[in-house]
Amino acid sequence: MKTLFIAFMLTMGCSFVSAQSMRDIWINMPDKLLPYLNKSLRTELADYVAIKANPSIQNLLGDTTSIEKLTDDYLKVNLNECTTLQVKKLDNNTIAVVKSWNNASSDSDLKLYSIDWSTRKENNADVALEIEKPDTMLASTYSDLKWLISPYFIILTLSEKENSMKVDYAFPLLGRKDDERVRPIVKTKFLRWVDNKFQ
Repeated sequence: MKTLFIAFMLTMGCSFVSAQSMRDIWINMPDKLLPYLNKSLRTELADYVAIKANPSIQNLLGDTTSIEKLTDDYLKVNLNECTTLQVKKLDNNTIAVVKSWNNASSDSDLKLYSIDWSTRKENNADVALEIEKPDTMLASTYSDLKWLISPYFIILTLSEKENSMKVDYAFPLLGRKDDERVRPIVKTKFLRWVDNKFQ
């Protein structure tokens, strides 16, 4: 009888975890990930979305934080004028978190967690820059452009509707004209969540 009870409780626990909504995931995010946006403030923001009010509050640093999008499995939050947070429920066990900084140039960071935030998962996504010479480009031009693409920043965008992620790149040292020149050789990546990893 005791064994059956334990099995039942474990099953209920697993069902609870898998049934968590994006609202639950957002509210239960550990405070240490966003120290200036505690659980009370995250709940307040989610409540504003629920009543269709302006989902905007002042965080503990005095900046304005707002929810731009909240669906069953996707969340986008403007943490302040320069920083955004995307959260995507990839399956019943995994969530992806992308934090992006948008100053003079853009940069992003991807982390994977268990659905209840208790475990940080390994991230094997290949987001390294890849280049390719277009057929119509001169070899000498391609050789010159290759010298312009370092250093680079990574820009990650989680798909709202699919379990996928767009990987693009920013070149902080390039002016507008040089940035436009290198774009034809830069390959934008689209990674899909398959077999517990982006590939």
